[in-house]
Amino acid sequence: MTFSLKSLVHYDLSEIAEMLTRGFEEYFVPISFTKESFATMMRLDGVDLNSSQMIERNGTPVGCALVSHRGWTSRLAAMGVAIEARNAGVGRWAMRELLQQARERGDHVYVLEVI
Repeated sequence: MTFSLKSLVHYDLSEIAEMLTRGFEEYFVPISFTKESFATMMRLDGVDLNSSQMIERNGTPVGCALVSHRGWTSRLAAMGVAIEARNAGVGRWAMRELLQQARERGDHVYVLEVI
């Protein structure tokens, strides 16, 4: 199994909203996104599409990580993994990669937001 990350600049807002919705299926607090609600979240949370990533397994999207920046601080505003990819190490792998990307940007702090 091969995991990879692809910047969200390569996806349209509808595709991102769909993946986020899949990533939060069966959560304790139901979360659903539309193109419009995702655009609002981007604006309010300062989501950076360059740093935010689609998580792929063997070239197929299975998760999404939204990253925002302020100064030398990155914040993982949301991350969801599709049901069919959970419990396979996707989240752990993605977090290591996201932290490495933050180091490469020169960030000093990485904040994890959790529901």
